[in-house]
Amino acid sequence: MSLRTRLAQLFADHDLRLGPRGKIALGEFLAIVREEADSDEEDADDDDDVDGAGEDDPDSLETTRVIACPHCGESLTIALDLSGGDQDAIQDCEVCCSPIRIVVSVSKGRVTSFSAEQA
Repeated sequence: MSLRTRLAQLFADHDLRLGPRGKIALGEFLAIVREEADSDEEDADDDDDVDGAGEDDPDSLETTRVIACPHCGESLTIALDLSGGDQDAIQDCEVCCSPIRIVVSVSKGRVTSFSAEQA
């Protein structure tokens, strides 16, 4: 049973209902939990990293961010190309196909600000 399903059942057991904002907040929470779990797995696999180019590599011009879709709340991984500088783009959710506006500020090859909102 997925964490989302378990949490939904917990809410239902206590006669609690989530509105649209609550579903987005839950999706963001789940995205953070998954990102931390993935980070823990990557830390355990650091010895297997051959090329060394990853999210924490300061010389890497590519990185990813895990977000919750502002429409449906599903967790999505957004790929970012830091070589292009600041970015303002629209990307469709892989689950509900709704448009998401991604705004990224880049300085010296690092993300200085990031937002994902309804387009």
